[in-house]
Amino acid sequence: MTNRTKVSASNVSQHSRATPMSFKPRWHSPPVPQGGRSFNLSDRITIVANASKTRNGFKHTATLYIDGVEVDSAKVNYLNRTWESYEFQTVMQKLVDSTNAISDEEKSKAKSFLNKDQTDRTQFETIGRIAKLGDIFATTPEQKNKWKARMLKAGLESKGLEFPEDWESLPEQEKETRMNKVIEALLEKKDKQNPDKKDKASSEPVRLARDNQSVTDSFFQGRNIKSKNRMSKDGSIYSYGTKIAELKNDSLVLNNKKYSVTTSRLQNELRNEAKRRGIPIVEQSEF
Repeated sequence: MTNRTKVSASNVSQHSRATPMSFKPRWHSPPVPQGGRSFNLSDRITIVANASKTRNGFKHTATLYIDGVEVDSAKVNYLNRTWESYEFQTVMQKLVDSTNAISDEEKSKAKSFLNKDQTDRTQFETIGRIAKLGDIFATTPEQKNKWKARMLKAGLESKGLEFPEDWESLPEQEKETRMNKVIEALLEKKDKQNPDKKDKASSEPVRLARDNQSVTDSFFQGRNIKSKNRMSKDGSIYSYGTKIAELKNDSLVLNNKKYSVTTSRLQNELRNEAKRRGIPIVEQSEF
């Protein structure tokens, strides 16, 4: 096993204090294993998570990096499947709870980040598109179904996908109908994450939010929702009917024109949330 240099929390803090306030530490992004994911909790704190097989099942490992330096890690073992909102949530929560390398304030922000849906929607689209290739590569209905089932199991079995016990006894037409619906759902997840790419006619209905913060959170998750003075709809967010920002080309395009105290508060919330999520910000005056 490769040895990695670790530093104590006190050393990290001293390093951070020694860095001039006008400069950001220069460090390389932590390596991400194949099949793993990198979660940027702030401009200094990153967690890299990955999965690997064990004798009796599999395990999730999460490694904490501060300024690009590995400082702590945690792991969780599983027998067959996880029960979590998104992949790696449990092991990252365990790491944040147990580590002494970050402050209580940083822990609080990290927990808030991890409690939100951090599902990687792109992986579902990839699985769906690969499964759909069965219609091209195979010729008979049986061959097409075997291809789709194999691809769906490979991509989703560890994420909770279970085929019914009577699957093999079902007619090929019924298998095809069910799997095509799964594939459609996988591709739809990508569309909801990038609302500017989907047909305007298929726009989700706008639900009523319990508060303004829910609207901001839903905006970054691609959901349509509104409160008394904010609305997230089709990849854009509005304040009193004025468009304030949109998610476009993996960036936050922000209207930085001054309107009111309430709208300025929203603009700052969007800036902070985009930075926390590692989303580039493009500011402009009005749309």
